[in-house]
Amino acid sequence: MNIRLTSMLSVSFSFIQRVFFFKKRVWFWGLIFTCLTTACNDRETQSQKAGEDQFSMNIRTTPARSPADEQSGFQLPPGFEIQLFASEPQIGKPINISFDARGRMWVTQSYEYPFPDTTGVGKDKITILEDTDGDGSADVITDFADSLNIPIGIIPVKGGAIAYSIPNVYYFKDNDGDDKADEKKVLLSGFEHKDTHGMINNLFRGLDGWVHGSHGFANTSNVADRNGKTIVMHSGNMFRFKDDGSDIELTSTGRVNPFGHAYDELGYLYSVDCHTTPIYQLVRGADYPHFGKQPTGIGFGPVIEIANQHGATALAGLEYYIATQFPAEYQNSFYYGDVVKSRVYRSTMEKKGTTAYITQEDDFISSDDPWFRPVDVKLGPDGALYIADFYNRIIGHYEVPLDHPGRDRERGRIWRIIYTGDEPHDKTLHTDWSSAGLPQLIEGLGQENLPLRTIISDQIVDRFGAKAVELLNQAFDESNNTAQRIQILWLLYRLNELTDQLLTTASMSAETGLRVHALRIMFEYEVLSDDLIKIARNNLNEGQPDIIRASVMLLAKHPEADQLPLLFAIQKKLPGYDSHLKYVVRQCLRDHLRDERVFGSVLNHDWGTEEIQSLIDVVVGVDSELAARFILNYFKSLNTLNPGELISLSSHASRFIAFKELDDLVLAVKALSGSDLDLQYNVYKAIMGGAERRGIKGIKSAKEWAVNLSRTFLDLNRGTPTQWGIAPVEKSMYGTNTWQLVNVDAKGELDATTVLSSGAFESDRQMSKLYSPDFTIPETLSFQLFGNKPDSDNPDVNPNFVQLRLSGSDKVIQEAYITGPGVRKKISWDNTPVKGQKGYIVLVDGSSST
Repeated sequence: MNIRLTSMLSVSFSFIQRVFFFKKRVWFWGLIFTCLTTACNDRETQSQKAGEDQFSMNIRTTPARSPADEQSGFQLPPGFEIQLFASEPQIGKPINISFDARGRMWVTQSYEYPFPDTTGVGKDKITILEDTDGDGSADVITDFADSLNIPIGIIPVKGGAIAYSIPNVYYFKDNDGDDKADEKKVLLSGFEHKDTHGMINNLFRGLDGWVHGSHGFANTSNVADRNGKTIVMHSGNMFRFKDDGSDIELTSTGRVNPFGHAYDELGYLYSVDCHTTPIYQLVRGADYPHFGKQPTGIGFGPVIEIANQHGATALAGLEYYIATQFPAEYQNSFYYGDVVKSRVYRSTMEKKGTTAYITQEDDFISSDDPWFRPVDVKLGPDGALYIADFYNRIIGHYEVPLDHPGRDRERGRIWRIIYTGDEPHDKTLHTDWSSAGLPQLIEGLGQENLPLRTIISDQIVDRFGAKAVELLNQAFDESNNTAQRIQILWLLYRLNELTDQLLTTASMSAETGLRVHALRIMFEYEVLSDDLIKIARNNLNEGQPDIIRASVMLLAKHPEADQLPLLFAIQKKLPGYDSHLKYVVRQCLRDHLRDERVFGSVLNHDWGTEEIQSLIDVVVGVDSELAARFILNYFKSLNTLNPGELISLSSHASRFIAFKELDDLVLAVKALSGSDLDLQYNVYKAIMGGAERRGIKGIKSAKEWAVNLSRTFLDLNRGTPTQWGIAPVEKSMYGTNTWQLVNVDAKGELDATTVLSSGAFESDRQMSKLYSPDFTIPETLSFQLFGNKPDSDNPDVNPNFVQLRLSGSDKVIQEAYITGPGVRKKISWDNTPVKGQKGYIVLVDGSSST
C-alpha cells in the first residue's frame, strides 16, 4: 500500500494501512505515517466557516418564529404552494403521520423526547386532525390517546389504531366510535429503548395486509408476538407483524437507523437510513451494513448508487410520489427530509434492470429558518404532500446533552404542499372511503394514488371480508386497469380466496406489473402447486428482469437440484449494472445449498469451473457439514487460491467439517498457503478460530504446523530485503512472534483503526525487533511517535525506538526514541543526503518490564 508523505512521494509497505502502533502492558508507542500538508489547514478554515452557518450548528442561535413567519421563509419550485395544516398550541412536536379512510391525519407527538417517561403518566399523545372545509388547514383536532411515552409509528386500523409507545406496540381500541381510545392491548413486547432516537418507527400496512415497521439504532430487542414467537433485532432492521399481534417476522437486517420507507408500482420497498446511505431498495432477507459490522455469509445486500447525494446522517421520512396532483416532472420522485440542513430533498429514479439508480434533483423545499425540522414526509389521500415539522432549536441526540435546556418542548407544525400552477395536473379530490359501498371501493382500487389504494383495500377487508370475493373476481375479469387488478389479487390472497387458476392467469398476463405481483403473492405461500412453480421456472428464460427477479426469489423457497443449471445460466447473462438481481440469484443459490437433498446432489455432480465458482461464492452462507466437505474438495482440486478467499473458506470449513476430516483440511489449506508466512499464519488462525467456535482446541496437524511456523519466525533475521523480518533483541529471549495487526478505537491524536502491535500477547519478556522491506528513501519522512518508557527501565537506556538504516551497510541514518512516560510527538526526518537510496526501518521493542 502506498503511504503519502509530506514530500508527496510514496513509500510502499506491504502491510501498512495508516498507522503502526506498538504496545506493551504498561507502555505503548506508535508510528503514524501521515500527510502533513496544507489540507489540514484547509479543513480547519472550512470548519470555521461552517461554524458561522446556522444550518451547521448543533444549537441554533436564531429565535423561534411564529408559524406564519416560518411559512414566509420557505422556497419551493414554481407553481407549488405550502400551507400550514396544523401548529401549536393545537399540536406540538409531531414525529410520524398517517391517514385513515376518511382522509384524516393521525399524528404521534412527543413533548417528552428524548427522555422516556418514568412516572407512568407521560405527556405524549396521538391526535387526529381533520380538514372539514377543504381549505388546507385542520379545523377538527381530537386527542385520540394520551399519557403515552414517546409514541412513534402510527397506523389507523379497524376500531382504532396501532402505534408504538415505550415499551410496546399497542392496539389502541375505540369501543364506542367517539375517536377516543378506551383501552390498549399489547401486540408486541420486548423492545429496548435505551436510545430513544432509534426506536420503532414509521409503521405502515403493506399490500400483504401485514403491518411493517423499522427498528432503530443502538437498541437490541427480543420481541415476542402474542403467541410467544420471538425475533431478535440489533439496531437497524425491517420487520412485519399481523395486525392482531399473532405473528412477527424479520424482513431484512442491518442499516443504522432507518426512519422511513415507501413502495413503488412493482412492489419494491425503499428505505431511508440516517447514517449509511440515503436510500436503499431493500431485498427481502438481505443483511445490510452497520457501524463496524463485518459481512457474513454471502455478504451485505446491494446499495443504490446516488448521484449528487448530500449524505445520510440526518434523513427522515420517505415518500415515493405515485399520484397525479403534482405535474409529471414531480411524479415518481422520492421526497425525504433532512432535519439538520432543514430542507426536503427530491430524487428521481432510473431503473437499470431491477436496480435503481437515483439522481438528486434540486431541493424541493428549503427554508431560511434553521428551526425547520422535517421528520416525516407522507403522500396524503388528496394527492398533497404532508411534512411533519418537529420545529426545534436542537435536533441532535448525541451532539448536544440530552438535558440541554434549549430543547423546545412546545412548538410543532405540519405543512401541506399542493400544486396550483398552470401545468396540467389532476385536481385534488376528497372522498370519505369509510362510508363508501363495496362497488365504489372496488372501483377506487384503480386510483392513481398508491397509498390511497392500500387504504381502500383495507376497507374492503375490514368491512366486507369474504362478502367481497364474488365482486372482486368479477371486477378482475372485466377490468382493464392494471393497478386495480393488482390490488384485487392481493385482496383475494388476504381473504384466502385466491385460486391457482387466477394466479396462473395473472402470472401469464401481458402486463409486467401484474405478473410481478402475482409472483410476489406466490412467494407468500409456503406450499405451491407444481404448475405454479413451473411458471416461475419458465420465467427464468424471460427477458424482463423484474419478472426474472421475482421468479428467482420464489424458487429460493422451493429448491430443486435441476434448478441450479437455470440459475447458473442467469448468472452468465447478468449485466454488471444489475447488482440487485445478482444478489437475489446468489441468495437463491445459497438457499438451494441449504437444502440437504439438493446439496447431496451437488456433491455427486461433476460441475464445470464456472459452476463450481458460483457455488463456492455462496457456500459460506451454508452452515452444514456438506458445505465444509464441498470446500475441502474444492481446496484439494487447486494449486493456488486468492488469500482472502482461502482465509474465509478455511474459517467456515473448520467450523462444520467432520472431526475425522479436520487433519485433511489443515493439510489442504497449508499446501495452498505456499511459502507466504503471513498468509500461513492468517490461515492457521482462521482454521483454529473456526474449530474453537465448535469447542475443538487440539488438531494434531495444526499443532505441527504452528510449531514449524514458530521456528521459522524465530529464525527470521535481517537480510531478506523484500519481506518483513523479526529477530530477538540482543542477549534476550522471546517465545513467540509479538507483532500483530489489531483493531483499535480511533480517538484523540491516534486516528487509526488498524495498527501493528508488539503487545498482542500479554506475557513477559517479549522483546524483539521488526525489520521492514527495503524501500526508496524519500526526501522527507514524517510520522508521530507515541509511547511510554516504564519507570522500571534503566534511566540511562531508551529501549524502545525507531531507526532508518541504509540497505547493505546497515548504517543508521535517523532514529527516534521513547524517552519517558507519555511520549506523544510529531517527527519529521530530513533525508536529503540519502534521498533515492535504498533503506529500511527497524522497530525495536526492547523493554522487559511488565
